[in-house]
Amino acid sequence: MELLIALVMENITIMPENEVKGKMEEAIDIMKDIDIKDAPILACALAVKCDAIWSEDAQRKVFNELELFRCREMLNELISSYLLMVMLCI
Repeated sequence: MELLIALVMENITIMPENEVKGKMEEAIDIMKDIDIKDAPILACALAVKCDAIWSEDAQRKVFNELELFRCREMLNELISSYLLMVMLCI
């Protein structure tokens, strides 16, 4: 379990509160007609300048250039990446 937590934490960025708050207005504007409760999540994504969001309840495919992945799509991406890594190592 500790190894799993360590692997997950390697890929998590803890954002300073002021950076997330700085993106809240933009996130609220984007989410106001979709689901305002998701604005803080979008604000984090905008603050960290990520390329994509993993969300099962997303109603769109793109928010301001952030691509949205659902679980099935994310699983397919991970499998494809893993298979590519295995092929490169052979």
